[in-house]
Amino acid sequence: MQNTTPEPEEISMWPGTLGIAASFDPELMKRFGEIASMEYRALGIATALSPQIDLATEPRWSRFNGTMGEDPDLATDMARAYVDGFQTSEGEAHIADGWGYHSVNAMVDTGREADLKKEAGMVIMHTAHMQFTGK
Repeated sequence: MQNTTPEPEEISMWPGTLGIAASFDPELMKRFGEIASMEYRALGIATALSPQIDLATEPRWSRFNGTMGEDPDLATDMARAYVDGFQTSEGEAHIADGWGYHSVNAMVDTGREADLKKEAGMVIMHTAHMQFTGK
């Protein structure tokens, strides 16, 4: 089987989601999703195992850097922009209802227990309350 993994200079380089969220710019996060979606499709990847939408409330947590920060409003806006970027195709790539040839299924990852509820068009995140005990 031939290795088709691209060289690093052949794909775009972005900071992690926490770094993009630090820009406080959902349009930048959406643009990341659009570009990454096209690159995923070019590599034959149709599903992204992301974004991680947990709130960064515990700095000792090993997946802290994969979050979009501790603010629930910012994390909601950034998660929506991320998913919109990955799952939306426009122009000639559009097929129906926003989906198209450049769309990648963004599977929302909740590294900790979480419920997602849609209420009035808003994504609301209820994260687990973790208790750490140490010696």
